Amino acid sequence: MANTFHHGASIAEHVLMCVLMLSRRVLAADREPRAGRWRHVAVDATLPFGDTLRGRRVGVIGPAELAAMGPQALLVNVARGPVVREEALYEALSAGTIAGAALDVWWAAPPHAPSRLPFHALPNVVMTPHNSGHTEETFAARATEIAANINRLAAGSPLGNVVRAGRARAVPDGPAVESV
Repeated sequence: MANTFHHGASIAEHVLMCVLMLSRRVLAADREPRAGRWRHVAVDATLPFGDTLRGRRVGVIGPAELAAMGPQALLVNVARGPVVREEALYEALSAGTIAGAALDVWWAAPPHAPSRLPFHALPNVVMTPHNSGHTEETFAARATEIAANINRLAAGSPLGNVVRAGRARAVPDGPAVESV
C-alpha cells in the first residue's frame, strides 16, 4: 500500500484564512451588506474592532482544555472531528469561553448531519465541508504521484511512499512514522 501527500500547503492556507476570518469578524461583516446595512466601526461605535494576529500564539491542545484557552482564543480543527469533544466545543463557543472556531472536520459524515448540535447557528463559527486540502494544485500533484506509482508497479520497480504494516502513514522520501 502506498500513500500520497501534497495537501499540507493547502490546509495551512485554509487554517490561516479561517483564523483571519474569525479575527476580523468577516462572517458578521459579510452579513451586514447582505441585509442592506452598511455598518462598521467608523460609523457604529457599538461594533467591536477586529483583531490582528500580531502577538498571538499558536498551539496544539488537548480537547478537555478549552476553558484554559481564554476568551480571545480561536480553535481551528482540520484534523478529525472527534479530537475535540463536540459538546464541550459547542458550550465554549456559545458561552464565549473561546472567541471562535473554524471546523473543517466533523463528528459525522454524509448523509448524516455533520453535528447533532447547531454549530451553524453560532455567529463565531466558520464551517467548511472537509475541504481544507482541496485545491487544484493538490489534486494534480496527487494524480501525478499516483500515476508514477502505477508506472513503477507495471515496471516491477519499488513504489514510492510505501505504508509499512503497523504504520499509519509514510513520510515522502523518508522513514515511516507511527500514527499519533
